[in-house]
Amino acid sequence: MKSLFLAAFLAVGTGLASAEGRPITYMPEGGYAPTVDTVYVAPSAETPLEPGQKIADLTTRNFAGETVLQRLTERAYWVQKTFYNALFVVGESGVLLIDTLNFGNQHAVLAAIRSVTDKPVSTVILSHHHQDHVGGLAPFAASAREAGIALRVIASAETAAGLTRAGLDNPVTEVVVADQDSVRFEDQTIRLIRFETPAHTYDSTAWLLVEQGILHAPDLTNPDQMAYRNFGGSEQYDGYPENLAVLAAQKFTYFSGGHGNVGGPEDIAFMRRYLVDLEDAVKASAGAAKFADFLKPEYGNHQASATAYHNALNAAALEMLRPKYGDFYGFDASVPIQIRMVRDALAHR
Repeated sequence: MKSLFLAAFLAVGTGLASAEGRPITYMPEGGYAPTVDTVYVAPSAETPLEPGQKIADLTTRNFAGETVLQRLTERAYWVQKTFYNALFVVGESGVLLIDTLNFGNQHAVLAAIRSVTDKPVSTVILSHHHQDHVGGLAPFAASAREAGIALRVIASAETAAGLTRAGLDNPVTEVVVADQDSVRFEDQTIRLIRFETPAHTYDSTAWLLVEQGILHAPDLTNPDQMAYRNFGGSEQYDGYPENLAVLAAQKFTYFSGGHGNVGGPEDIAFMRRYLVDLEDAVKASAGAAKFADFLKPEYGNHQASATAYHNALNAAALEMLRPKYGDFYGFDASVPIQIRMVRDALAHR
C-alpha cells in the first residue's frame, strides 16, 4: 500500500508519473472512452445533429486548427475553434450570436456564420464577463455598421457590471435585470437562468434558447470530458453541485458548455453522478494516511508535513476514482485539482 501511495503522490504532486510509475501521456492506450452512450458523426453544417450524437474526432480537429461547424436544429448552429464554442441562430432578418469568443476565434465564428447566411449579426448575448468567451465583439460590431444596423448587445446586469469592474469597455446596450427572466430575438425567446450561488464566477449564468431546445452555460462542464481543472476555472466548489442541479431542471435537448463536445441532459447527469463519487472518495480517503507519519524533522516545518499528508490523501482518492473514470478525457490532468478543491470545501462545511 505504501508503494501505491508514493507513486500516486508523484502523480498528484508532479504530474510526471501515474500510480503505476509510468509517464503520464494523459490519453489511455485505447483512446478516451465516451462519458455517456453516444454515436460519433462527422460535423455537418447541413444535417442537424440528432439527440445523443456527438462530433467525431473533435480533439484532433481542434489541435489541427479546424473550425468545426455543426447544425443543431433547422435554425441553430454550434461552432467551435481551438476548444471554444459559441452558438448562433439564423432569424428572418438577422442572426443571434451567443458569445463572440476571442483571441482570433471570433473571426472564425464570423466566417462560419457567413458560410451559412448573408444576414448580418444583429444581436449578441454575452454569457459572463470573462474575455476568452466574450471579448471578441469588434468584428461583429463592424459587420453591423457595414449593414447599417445598430448591434444589440445583451447581458445580465451582473455581467455588465463585471465588464466595468474589470476596467473593460462595456458594450452592453440592453441589461437584463434581476426581475427579468427572458429576452426576445425576433420570434425566439431566450431565457436567462441565474444561480443562487454561482460557482464559476460571480456573474455566471445559463441561457436557454426555448424554441430551439438549446442550453448554453459556459465553463460549468464540458460534455464528453471530465470537468476542466478546477471545475472550469470555478472560483469555488460550494455552489457547483447546485449549479448543475439548476441546469438539470431545465427543459432542453442540446447542451453547449463553451468547451467540449455537443451535449445533452445525459452529460449533466454524468457530471452530477461524478460529484457524488468524488465527494465519497474524498471522504473515504481520510483514513488512507496518518498525519503523525508525516511529522518528520527532514521536512523542516510542519506546513511541509501537512502538504505531504494531504497529497497522500488526495492520491488515495484519485486511485479510488480511477477504475470508473480513469479512461475519460482529462482524468489525470484535472481530477487531482478537483480532489483538492472538494477536500478544502468539505473541511469548512
